[in-house]
Amino acid sequence: MELYLIRHARAAERGAHYPDDSVRPLVAKGEAQARLLRATFERLGVRFERLTSSPWRRALQTAEPLRVLAGGELVLLDALAQGDPNETALALRKLLAEGRSLRAPGRGPGNGASDGPAAGGRIAAVGHEPWLSMLAAWLLSGRASGLAITFRKASVLVLEGEPRAGGMALTAFLPMRTVKALYPDQDLPD
Repeated sequence: MELYLIRHARAAERGAHYPDDSVRPLVAKGEAQARLLRATFERLGVRFERLTSSPWRRALQTAEPLRVLAGGELVLLDALAQGDPNETALALRKLLAEGRSLRAPGRGPGNGASDGPAAGGRIAAVGHEPWLSMLAAWLLSGRASGLAITFRKASVLVLEGEPRAGGMALTAFLPMRTVKALYPDQDLPD
């Protein structure tokens, strides 16, 4: 399995305007970052068997432009807005298994996505900090506090392997500054 962990793009600040943290929206710069992520994945030929997101508004808005890379489907996972890495990994494994059962025999993913690694499919999971770095640490080292990971907004970690404690390896890290370097003529709003 190949797992793309994507932190939501730049969002409105916490405060009096958004006493409920789950409803904070992306700002204009965050919307542009989400579109750049889609363009980057398209340029790299990346398609997803499943696209998942936290139900929180800023994660959904980050995931929305990526839907085209998953055949239009977006699955909400409450586990991506919580802190239990084992629960999140179980939810992702269940989704991958469900996706496989929906495919016709002898065909690739039913949504036209390219197959991921031989050991499984390709899933994207859009979520929040500190939970994504805890999940990544748990998948890589077996402990949620096993690694210090700086996971900035609109960054992507790509992991490969079995989604269990210590069962995955880091194969790529794509911070937004690298994404922006691919598009030097693109001016992000402040």
